[in-house]
Amino acid sequence: MGKKEAKITMNDNSINVGNGNTITSSNIGNNNQIAPKENKNFFERHPIFIGIIIAFVGGSLVYVFLETNLWTSIKNLISSIGI
Repeated sequence: MGKKEAKITMNDNSINVGNGNTITSSNIGNNNQIAPKENKNFFERHPIFIGIIIAFVGGSLVYVFLETNLWTSIKNLISSIGI
């Protein structure tokens, strides 16, 4: 068998592929519109992770507030002021 060549030449508005194959009036790649990549910060890229961290910090503060004598101290301070 003979050796086959794959030759691509592009003229004005046609593409010649190989020997005598022609694609006319083609717009391959001319209407390619790629949207620009959005620049997101860390908080926009990882909202679930941030939510878990905030819930953990909030829960820790509630635990410290309720499980220590801080709540009793605040109640006594409010009672002594007379509010």
